[in-house]
Amino acid sequence: MIKNGLVRFSLLGALLIFLMTACSTPRYSHAGDRSSSRDTRKYVKNDRNSRTERSSRVYKSHKKKSTTRRGRTSVAKVEKLDLRLSVVASAERFIGMKYKWGGKSPKSGFDCSGFTSYVMQENGVNVQGASHHQSKLGKKVSKSKVAPGDLIFFGKGSKVSHVAIVKANTGDSLEVIHATSGSGVRVDDINNSNYWNKRYLYARQVIR
Repeated sequence: MIKNGLVRFSLLGALLIFLMTACSTPRYSHAGDRSSSRDTRKYVKNDRNSRTERSSRVYKSHKKKSTTRRGRTSVAKVEKLDLRLSVVASAERFIGMKYKWGGKSPKSGFDCSGFTSYVMQENGVNVQGASHHQSKLGKKVSKSKVAPGDLIFFGKGSKVSHVAIVKANTGDSLEVIHATSGSGVRVDDINNSNYWNKRYLYARQVIR
């Protein structure tokens, strides 16, 4: 009888061990879930890194394009400055040349509008006609902001009767090169000339 009891006890123990082993299976599955979560987090992290890298590439590309545009703008400004200085240099070549009413070339001499027209055309800037025609060209600019190569117009009231090319503007002085009836092509500081200062009308920017 004791022997039968031991057999039953052994069978009961074996059954308990089997049940405990079967109940431990979900733990393994849960560990699998943790592994899956780690994989998901790893994917999300990699995806974030990927997006960050793409954003970085886009920013760098945009920055490069912006720099290129700024570079082109800087080149344009330099070229415009070179043109202005070229206009002034061309005008200076004719200082001392005689005045000729209606004159439009170095062979005959210049009047005021013939002089500005010739110098500008020599540098590829289309300026033609008498001084009152030239006064309608380009963009109006304030006296304090005129730059080398701009045109300045003189007259009485609102009537334009004379035109000159700006040589330099320092604020205190404003030098122009022009063909005058009394002295031919010469340089004058109109800020320090009673005659020209009181006849000043406005300035135009024809180099743009």
